[in-house]
Amino acid sequence: MIKKILILLISIAYLALVVYFSFVDATICVSLILVGVAIAVMVALWVNKFIRRMREGERRYTTLVEGASDGVMIVRKGDIKYANPALLKLTGYKNLAGKNIYSLFGKDSDFHEYYEKKKKGSQFSNFYEGKIENARGKCIDVEISIGTVEYEGFAEELIIVRDTTKKKKMEEIFSYQEEKFRTLAENTPDIIARFDKECRYIYVNSAAEKEMGIDKKDFFWKTERDLNFSEERARATCEAVQSVFKNKERTSFYSEVEFESGIKHYYTFLVPETAKDGKVRSVLSISRDITEVREIDKAKSEFISITSHQIKSPLSVIRWCSISLLEDETFDVKEEHREAMENIYDSTKKLVRLSDAFLNVTALDLEMFVFNPKETDIVGLAKSIVDEYRDQVNEKEIKLEENYSSIPQIIIDPYTIKIILRSLLSNAVNYTEEKGNISFSLIEEGENDIVFYVGDDGCGIKKEEQGKIFQKFFRTETAKEVKSYGSGLDLYIVKSIVDKKGGKIFVESPNSKYGKGAAFKIVLPVTKK
Repeated sequence: MIKKILILLISIAYLALVVYFSFVDATICVSLILVGVAIAVMVALWVNKFIRRMREGERRYTTLVEGASDGVMIVRKGDIKYANPALLKLTGYKNLAGKNIYSLFGKDSDFHEYYEKKKKGSQFSNFYEGKIENARGKCIDVEISIGTVEYEGFAEELIIVRDTTKKKKMEEIFSYQEEKFRTLAENTPDIIARFDKECRYIYVNSAAEKEMGIDKKDFFWKTERDLNFSEERARATCEAVQSVFKNKERTSFYSEVEFESGIKHYYTFLVPETAKDGKVRSVLSISRDITEVREIDKAKSEFISITSHQIKSPLSVIRWCSISLLEDETFDVKEEHREAMENIYDSTKKLVRLSDAFLNVTALDLEMFVFNPKETDIVGLAKSIVDEYRDQVNEKEIKLEENYSSIPQIIIDPYTIKIILRSLLSNAVNYTEEKGNISFSLIEEGENDIVFYVGDDGCGIKKEEQGKIFQKFFRTETAKEVKSYGSGLDLYIVKSIVDKKGGKIFVESPNSKYGKGAAFKIVLPVTKK
């Protein structure tokens, strides 16, 4: 108002000045008139530009509000002056202008009290959570935020309404699922825990408290190192947790924990728990006490070891006697008896090999397998093992392709290399048909790795069976058809040795070199002389 009076007074003074100089000096009068016209034009242009900006702002604001997914209404003294399409759709009304804002809320709603106190300037939050009623009288969960905005020249209340029905439903589902999880977790004998990215406990069930003898509250935000677990166990857990966070894949590991009553063995299975954005928010861990199972396995392994030792000695005697009789020229062996003695020799040879396999498996399972690395001519060793199968290869007219790199003396355990190569070459020869193909390679890879490759064009391994071939006692259906005899232990032993030496083993079937059959590639780290 003061600005308008001031502008009016300046305008009157300016006109008076023009009139005065019209009588005193016509030149000055004309100049004043021209200046006045210029100022008027400039003011008109500025006002026009200002109006355009205002209209553009109004158009943008209208577009934004009209297209908003949340409901928007402008309220003056409790009456709705404007409601956007989203609010009309939410409430089911065709028009809300003129309605009192309280008509959208049920009689039992506390919005009335909140709104009245808010209007009186009480220090209430600008955020309200409750329910509104639609045109059919149905209650809808909403979140409401209240602010102010200039509308038609007045400072009005801007109220934004967001439908939270789906959010509430999801919260109920999550709450129900979490309740089910906790009911299950608290009533299972397995140890269930959750870890964050720093490998800290963020949840443990009652079984953990009972098993570990640690109060639940003492687990939270602590790692297993903080809880004085063994360094080996703490490292294994943290590596597994971080692996799940990184790869978003399940993993598992075996561990042992020492208590006053003795050592317990656990099998721990970890799974990722992901948020809506797909990122892993926590890792769920389930640990099962397998001490009793391990003890049973140990007893079985020891039984097999003792039995194998007891069987191996008489078998060796039988084998030695049979070969001595067959090769003794002074001993007259009839032709029909010779065939029987050869069968005895072959059978005892198979039994001795089976006994050796049992002993190796037992030693590996009981962590008693001894590695004796020493300076070795690895190329010469590999060639000698290949030569052991030369007669069988020639008998079946198999084409054997060999490839050796020039590798200097290395530090490695020759006994384990013999086990690996004999297993792979034996399988290749046994499961390759007459006039088939076998490929053997020994190459150097990088500075510290050697690679063994054994491939054939034999019966191959079905895709669905490839994940099982390294399991103990497993034989493929195709292998059983080709050769009925077999322990199913060779590849298990090979895989166990390779793993313990920090190497890797790969299987390919069909073999890409021949278009059929199978190929095994073993990568072993070595120490050079």
